[in-house]
Amino acid sequence: MEHIHNYLTLSVEAESSKEIEATNWLSHAHYIYAIDHERNAILVFNIPNWLISHLSEKFGISEWRFEESPNPPKHYIKLFRFIDWHLFENVSNYRWFAQREDFRAFSTIAERYVIMDAAYYHDGYSAWRLRYYLSRRLMGMSAKNPRHCYYYDEDSEEIALLRKTVIPPLAETQKKLNVPSTIRYPIDLDIWLDRDRLYIGWFVNDLYVYSFRGLFEKLNVITNEMNPWFEKNGYSRNTRDQSEIDSFLARLRQHNLKD
Repeated sequence: MEHIHNYLTLSVEAESSKEIEATNWLSHAHYIYAIDHERNAILVFNIPNWLISHLSEKFGISEWRFEESPNPPKHYIKLFRFIDWHLFENVSNYRWFAQREDFRAFSTIAERYVIMDAAYYHDGYSAWRLRYYLSRRLMGMSAKNPRHCYYYDEDSEEIALLRKTVIPPLAETQKKLNVPSTIRYPIDLDIWLDRDRLYIGWFVNDLYVYSFRGLFEKLNVITNEMNPWFEKNGYSRNTRDQSEIDSFLARLRQHNLKD
């Protein structure tokens, strides 16, 4: 399993509120994870050491196990193979459509590791953006049947308010892309809100669109339009300053009450 360097098993009761909260957080953070309802567990793959204590403390999880350079248990072989293959595919796709390199043309495995290291073992906004593309189809998998994914749409009140605020100007900006009507161009707005960070980003979420690099590059059009909107309104979309985050959320709550 060349692309799985470690995994963390969190003991969480199946379909509990804690499972929903933890998996929603992992989805917004763009980490690879699977859900094992038979064993009351969430498995998180390729994570930095700091994330272990963060997850256990944030969600009050006292039982967990961390494995490095793992040999998968028999009941997880199918899952590990699925992740290993799709990580290879996702890194290859990213290298082609975002870095303008030939599809799947890796001279050494070290090239893949450089990209994965930047995504999963670094912190910050750029790592979060990169994880979005590398973790495609690898979040919320069923440990028993990884082609099936669980999806809990249980956004917090704060994230719901952020979406309500950002989606209208984002939708208007998308109209300026001038994409041919024969091509779908879905833009995915995602938000990672934690105790010490707020990241707001827009992504291309369809592999069909990945094959048109010119369209992927049009994300710059959206960014160039949206950044002034954030600045004009005094909003933050990439900050680790808790006072900025608190101020932003307080203003959104106030505006929501007026509406």
